[in-house]
Amino acid sequence: MSLMKSVYNASPRALRSLYTNAYGLRNRARYRRWDQLLRGIAYTETLARSDQIALVDDKLKLMIRHAIANVPFYAQYQRLEADLKHRSAYEVLKELPITNKEIINRDPAASWPAAGAIA
Repeated sequence: MSLMKSVYNASPRALRSLYTNAYGLRNRARYRRWDQLLRGIAYTETLARSDQIALVDDKLKLMIRHAIANVPFYAQYQRLEADLKHRSAYEVLKELPITNKEIINRDPAASWPAAGAIA
């Protein structure tokens, strides 16, 4: 048995309660981040379906632009970046190849973002 457990077990009930509360206080920052995440989810859950689709479309466009700008493998698909202005991200995404282990092993350097591109 660890020293902390033996001290806890040997303590009176009032001190045990204090120890338990102090242990819980150290998790407050983690719970605050969890609350922020839940607020963000609650926002998207209350959007109309068309607004949800538009939000995801915008996020996908950002990801596609980032990949084309920073990952050498996707640089050859520069023309698709211009298409993003006129088409949905879902349509453009169909034209981007999905990388797999074989493609990455063929040219590992082309699969990694340029230095400093990872945020």
